[in-house]
Amino acid sequence: IKRPYFHVQPLEESQLQTWRSYLDFEISRKYKDRIVFLFERCMIVCALYEEMWIKYAKFLGAEHCQEARAVFQRGACYIPKSVPIHLEWSLFEENLNQLDRTRELLQSIEQKVPGLIEVKSHYVAFELRHGNKDRVDEMYKEVLQQALKQFQKSSSQSENRKLLHDMYNYWAAKYAFFLSRERTPTFNA
Repeated sequence: IKRPYFHVQPLEESQLQTWRSYLDFEISRKYKDRIVFLFERCMIVCALYEEMWIKYAKFLGAEHCQEARAVFQRGACYIPKSVPIHLEWSLFEENLNQLDRTRELLQSIEQKVPGLIEVKSHYVAFELRHGNKDRVDEMYKEVLQQALKQFQKSSSQSENRKLLHDMYNYWAAKYAFFLSRERTPTFNA
């Protein structure tokens, strides 16, 4: 490990791999205090690396949920627009049955990085898993309206026009599948 301090300049891949290997080695030895100490050292150097925050929080897991929450929160402070950190955090909260907190996290990242398919898909799947079919229906309608407006605003020569068309088709297909699966009454054969 060559750099024991924070710097905005990215680490070399070999340095990241060293941290990964060192953490994996300590985790395999199962001494929690040593592992936490090493993670804290690592987070000084790797504060801008989402994977390290996620690895740390997953290590702490449900057994140490307050500590894991604090790690996710710190990671979200260092990298506020990090989609992976927010999505992992929302999954963590959902697994703890903290549904309101999960919604807050998903809404927060949706506001920070609007229009990202991965976030909206995750949010829709969350609501669907918890049986909020009316909310899912509303979300699909909202995203289709937004995609259609963006498509109509774009000029016919725009490179984004095809991307916007594809995005609209993606959501339309997802919505059609949802309607066929969830909203169609079943008939006895």
